[in-house]
Amino acid sequence: MIRFECWKYKRMIVMVIMLFILQSGTAWSDAASAPDRRVYTSDRLKLITDIESSYAYSDLKHSDSLSGGILDCLLAASWKMKEDQFFILKYDGGYEKKLDFYSDGNVPRQRTEYQEHTLTPMLRMGIGHDRDLSVIPSLFYTATLNKDTQSTGWNDGLYNYYDAGVGVDFEFGKAGFAGGNGLLTFGLQYYNRHHPNFISLLDLAAENEDLGLFSALDTEKDEKDYKGILAKIEYLWASETRFSWNTEYSILYKKLDDKKVVDVNGHLTGNGQVDHLHTLSFQFTYNLTRELKTGLKLGTDINKSNQNFWDGMESYRYEDAVATENYYDYFSYGLQPEISYHFHPFPLSVNIFYSFHKTKYDHRKANFYGGAYKNEKQWEVKKTFFAEISYMISEKWSIHANWENTRSESNNDDDRFYLYDYTLNIYSTGLSFKY
Repeated sequence: MIRFECWKYKRMIVMVIMLFILQSGTAWSDAASAPDRRVYTSDRLKLITDIESSYAYSDLKHSDSLSGGILDCLLAASWKMKEDQFFILKYDGGYEKKLDFYSDGNVPRQRTEYQEHTLTPMLRMGIGHDRDLSVIPSLFYTATLNKDTQSTGWNDGLYNYYDAGVGVDFEFGKAGFAGGNGLLTFGLQYYNRHHPNFISLLDLAAENEDLGLFSALDTEKDEKDYKGILAKIEYLWASETRFSWNTEYSILYKKLDDKKVVDVNGHLTGNGQVDHLHTLSFQFTYNLTRELKTGLKLGTDINKSNQNFWDGMESYRYEDAVATENYYDYFSYGLQPEISYHFHPFPLSVNIFYSFHKTKYDHRKANFYGGAYKNEKQWEVKKTFFAEISYMISEKWSIHANWENTRSESNNDDDRFYLYDYTLNIYSTGLSFKY
């Protein structure tokens, strides 16, 4: 599902790639602005650093509070091997200690700490007479670690995962029109995702070390692991006036390694689970004045899966069971208007946004407390208000303080195991360094 808070990290990645493009003499070099040139430059080496460290206090209404912190880090280096050929090594990672909810396409789960680390080596090669086409092959490895509220260590998070894969992007630097610069990107990725802690309930049901029983099923032991193929197309357009925009469409094909499809009679079939996730997003930015800038983000996800769900209703009576076909199919959409104001010449800025995101399941029914089914399809809504004030100490250093309020709502009332309705406030203040 779309998570608008993650767009912050996507903007960081785009900034790094665009910065290297701007410094490499392509068609976009004329569009470089002074703040974008935060880079150490020699004849061959270029470096960029973007680090943000904050103290954070999170409070879950009518429940827990936690004092912690947030660290975001982006490090990248580009080595010019020869004209229009570069080797780029990028690290993108972070650590968070705060109350939060996360999921992996299933149900929300609460956590208190989180780490993510991604290492991406890549090549960038200019092709063509004017070098307006670039080919960027890459490798990447990602590790995520979670401390759930009941966990005792980093290795216990239910949705911990590791990714390893390869990708290739094709960039067309002269794709502008109507007096604006344009960048068109086609990309393809293949990766293998492994969840070390998500083990099939079928296998666990046959295991009991105290009785000396060990699972012999091994039917779908690693039921969350999958091979993924991600294809995307993205277009960015910017003019020397006040308006810019970009749009992106992607499709993710997921073929699960062990997970078998359950039929409407509750039997495992020989077919493996396959999911298709379609994502479409738009982002618009308009500068009303030199100091005042507005933006709007729109997005939608459509997930299609061949997996059904068999609910035994916690009884041994067959007539109590409920089968739901295409249980994981959903449609979600979201919007995020935002506004920012930069005081001039005083180096102070204010940024405010509001995001709304709703997920509607195609076939899944909502539950009453206790597990009985309602006669209505399940939906979930998340609303977030974010406000930040920042002050630039120097060209490289700035301080900031922000407040984030998130309200989650659902028509699913069964909160015996998962929390669907909550209000979470996060207050943070910290220091940023860009080089």
